[in-house]
Amino acid sequence: MKKRNGFTLVELMGIMVILTLIVLIAVPAITGMLRGQRRDRLEQYKEQICDAAITHINLARNNEEVEDADRNLYHRIITGTNPSDRTPEIEVNFLVENGYLAGSTRHPERENNNGVRVVVLGSSSGAVCEYTGV
Repeated sequence: MKKRNGFTLVELMGIMVILTLIVLIAVPAITGMLRGQRRDRLEQYKEQICDAAITHINLARNNEEVEDADRNLYHRIITGTNPSDRTPEIEVNFLVENGYLAGSTRHPERENNNGVRVVVLGSSSGAVCEYTGV
């Protein structure tokens, strides 16, 4: 009687079915996890931008060199006294260049911050941010 080495066709097919099932279960789970991480990084980036913009506005509203109209606008935004108030768009690169954001702050899906802007709005619960180019 000959000694057989290797696997039969049925055994190989069984292994293929098991591996296919593992892949069908694992790929969607991994993809969902990666999407969640990307979404979390983007939200964290947006929070950093908003915090930096609000810091800029807080400092500007107390700066004597800033025009009175702008200082009053910034004060109303921060205190939420007029919810329809909004700042002009603030470039993220401006916030980086002026030290409000760390120089290493980068859009999580791009190489740079070009075209990313934030507008700070007044609201009854405090300042909130809107983003363009994110």
